[in-house]
Amino acid sequence: MKYCENCGTVLEKEDKFCGSCGYKDDISKEELNSLEEFDRSLPGDQTLPMAPVNPTVESYEEKSQEKKHEGKTWLSNVIIIAIFGLLITVLIVTAFALVSRIGETDREDRGNISQGIEYESDEEIEETDAIEEETENEGSDVEVSETEDSELAIMEDFLGTWLWFIDEMDTGVSPEEFYLYYFGEDGTGVRGTGGLRETFSWSVTGDGILKIDVDGWFLVEEWDFLIDNYVLFIRSRQVSNMEYSYVRVATEGVDDLVGRWKWDEDETWYYIFEADGYGSRPGLVRGREHFAWLVTVDGGLAIASDGEGVEMWSYEIDDEGLTLTSRQVTGMEFSYIRGEL
Repeated sequence: MKYCENCGTVLEKEDKFCGSCGYKDDISKEELNSLEEFDRSLPGDQTLPMAPVNPTVESYEEKSQEKKHEGKTWLSNVIIIAIFGLLITVLIVTAFALVSRIGETDREDRGNISQGIEYESDEEIEETDAIEEETENEGSDVEVSETEDSELAIMEDFLGTWLWFIDEMDTGVSPEEFYLYYFGEDGTGVRGTGGLRETFSWSVTGDGILKIDVDGWFLVEEWDFLIDNYVLFIRSRQVSNMEYSYVRVATEGVDDLVGRWKWDEDETWYYIFEADGYGSRPGLVRGREHFAWLVTVDGGLAIASDGEGVEMWSYEIDDEGLTLTSRQVTGMEFSYIRGEL
């Protein structure tokens, strides 16, 4: 057996050079120098050939690396698939529990609805029995209690026409036209002047409040009221310091004023009262002025002339004489004698 003197590597008998360190056995100094000179004589870009690589070993190593990589990839895929399957299982279980809960709630709600229907049916039966009892009592002497809505009623004292007036003496203040309220027995009414009228519905509550619902208005008016013989006082419950006085318009005795009445101091100055509620009298400048007139149940005469406002007079007819006394100007009084038309 032969060994390299330089590195101790086992050599074959026929080997002259060591395959590990390149040491030549039994090489002389001259031969070594010749080899060095040969090496220096080679071009700079040329080197001694490398030991060949075994292709079988290289292929085996590459396949081993590929197998390791494929093993890692397969393991990752298995883990991801397991996690995804677990997530789907959880979702399915949750959905199943939710559907079960909804079904129970729906059954409970149906039970409650059924109970409500049964309860309402019992109430309807009781209401039907009550209506039948009221119907049976209509022909008997037993009084049936009224509901709160039925407390709204039509008060007979309001029925008819009312004139707004100012009865303070020496004020000289009066409306420009007749402002009238009419309360009908069917719960409807009209108010306003000849040129501007409003329709409304009205009623009186059990606690003494007049309610007026004007057509087209969004608010129902509420008034406190007092009727003293022929005078109606109303005061708003919704607007402070809003109150008015009205006097009832007469329907009887109107014909007593119809005709021609001459002033007892000048026969050329006379009133004419027509049966249709209009009339005329001498104008302040010339000609005759026309007016509307009406009488009230308290013995009053109201005259509305163009531009002069409403005059309020007390009138008294004695035989063929007429006496007019102003309710607005103290001490103003005139006497008239009936004449031929």
